Amino acid sequence: MLIIGGHCVLSRDHYPAWFDQPNTPVPYPLQYIELARRRGFALILDLQIGHSNALAEVQKIAPYLEEPDVFVALDPEFALAGSVKPGDAIGSIDASDINAVQWYLAALTAQRHLPKKMPIVHQFQAEMITGAAEIERHDDVDLVIDMDGYGPAEIKEAKYARYGAAPYAAFGGIKVFLQHDPDPLTEAQLMQLRPRPSLFVYQ
Repeated sequence: MLIIGGHCVLSRDHYPAWFDQPNTPVPYPLQYIELARRRGFALILDLQIGHSNALAEVQKIAPYLEEPDVFVALDPEFALAGSVKPGDAIGSIDASDINAVQWYLAALTAQRHLPKKMPIVHQFQAEMITGAAEIERHDDVDLVIDMDGYGPAEIKEAKYARYGAAPYAAFGGIKVFLQHDPDPLTEAQLMQLRPRPSLFVYQ
């Protein structure tokens, strides 16, 4: 899979021309969709929500999500209220935000006769998902809770058990930071995690 990052623009002075047009999609992913397909990859559009909300940002990329091999990830770390700037604090989203995105994707796949979508939510602290026990299970989407964040292998294994293997995680994932993890988890270590992760992300 090929993952590209996205962001929500925080200052109106820096909005690109398309940002205020509610039915105009973000323009740049098309080139990555074509690149991913040429290499036999699926594409994950990773959204950093900023001062917006999860569903609104997902709806902006709806034209790309209508492609069968394009998926979406949500990064609560950069979802912040008020005037707090991403990077100054760890953000969060609520279970209701995740549920709304799941319902939206389930409806989209039904309407467009698409394969299941795999929404991904990054998490490395409990506070990043509020009300996590209220996350719903949907037969029509495959929700992945991806244990994000860098650190020693032992800590990452413990945090995978806490988040990627949590009762609210329909499927688990884990991210390996090749340059920032002091001792990146090896393939053998990753395959020994239980339950075995459904998604491995390398950055």
